[in-house]
Amino acid sequence: MANTRLIDLVIPSSHNAASDLLQHPAYRVILICKCQDVPIYDQLCAGVRYLDIRIGSKAFSFKCPVYELLDKYEFFYKPREKMLNPPNLDTDITVKHSMGSGPLFIEYIEQIKKFLQETKNEFLFIKIAEDQELRNSQREHLVKILLENLGEYMISQKDIDCWFDFKTLTFGKFLGKKVKERIFLTIE
Repeated sequence: MANTRLIDLVIPSSHNAASDLLQHPAYRVILICKCQDVPIYDQLCAGVRYLDIRIGSKAFSFKCPVYELLDKYEFFYKPREKMLNPPNLDTDITVKHSMGSGPLFIEYIEQIKKFLQETKNEFLFIKIAEDQELRNSQREHLVKILLENLGEYMISQKDIDCWFDFKTLTFGKFLGKKVKERIFLTIE
């Protein structure tokens, strides 16, 4: 395995890794949206090394004209709760999948950070995709969250320029580097 290039590795992956706590006023929708039953931390402990995380704005989680009609049909639909704490349109980024909405994105980033702090030589691939379009201020906040919590672990452009060539770097050479950078991150 030491001579295997990173690009050739078969990696345990998690589709919609942050969908374990998704919610939706029409609770049957969750049967379609929810792909995982355990938190990201537990997935990482079980061996998952590629995380697919979908995000969106908390502000738009339950805004849909259809909900107004469905409020009348409680046998199919759990009435939505009144928003006691309105979302911060600049910073509230939540996990998403289709119509499902979950906890704040930062909660999952903290799970990843905890895993990295507890382990050594573990390499993660993380794909973050906008399932629902973010505002520019939220994108800026997303970058801030990532840098503050995972920045020391992320492969940087400088790393790519100096030593991290995904197409030629072998797993053994990567482990031999003894570097702290262990996350290859893409944002779509």
